[in-house]
Amino acid sequence: MMIRRKGLIIYVFSLATALGIIIGLAGTQEEDRNKKIGHCFDVAYDPIQNRLFTVAGYQGMHVFNVSDVNLSFVTTVYDEGYYRNLKISGNRAFIADTSQGLIIYDISKEIPVVSWKWKEAETKTRGFGIHIEGNLAYLAQGMVDKNDIKLGRAGLYIFDISLPNSPKLIGRCKTENAWDVWGCGKLAYVAAGTRGLIAIDISDPLQPKVVGKYKSGRNGFAEGLCVKDSFVYLANGNKKIRRKRAVYY
Repeated sequence: MMIRRKGLIIYVFSLATALGIIIGLAGTQEEDRNKKIGHCFDVAYDPIQNRLFTVAGYQGMHVFNVSDVNLSFVTTVYDEGYYRNLKISGNRAFIADTSQGLIIYDISKEIPVVSWKWKEAETKTRGFGIHIEGNLAYLAQGMVDKNDIKLGRAGLYIFDISLPNSPKLIGRCKTENAWDVWGCGKLAYVAAGTRGLIAIDISDPLQPKVVGKYKSGRNGFAEGLCVKDSFVYLANGNKKIRRKRAVYY
């Protein structure tokens, strides 16, 4: 399978970056722990409650009310681990957590509460990216150390979330690394670090399989992606710079 190269661009989560610059949390109930908003990785908007959610690593998940172009801080929630990626579906927030794997918050109330979390004891799953499509959640598990490769931990994990309080792991596909994922129809695309872009056949979510690959340059490090109108947009970092930083960044 050939993955289309035309239209591949580096995209930036500008809103998350802007939040880290313009929002201060001084004077809130979280003042002692959250003097800074932290390193924001992802944002998601809930149109039902008109709220914006952002995940910020060890700082947890910040919640804001949205009014016109203004944001007002509501609260910060944090369970454990490192919150890296976020998607909203219904009244649930799905978070890719690099320590716990997957954590789900009930966001129907003013203060979100954890409704379910998962960490496969055998594989020590590390959630780096998350995407929701219908009743399925796609979790990208990234590589942290050599043991992750040796034990085959990294890859795509597929969950049935038709019952959001008791999701079930139904499928898995090894990819050696996985930093982000996007499910679209019969295919899921994985940003797989130095492995580039990987296409996975998910027509049978119980048995996903790799069907295509695209190498993103000699020193490329595929970190994020999205799919729009038959194009895959890939955020491609630099492998040499990556080695100098903490793996979660």
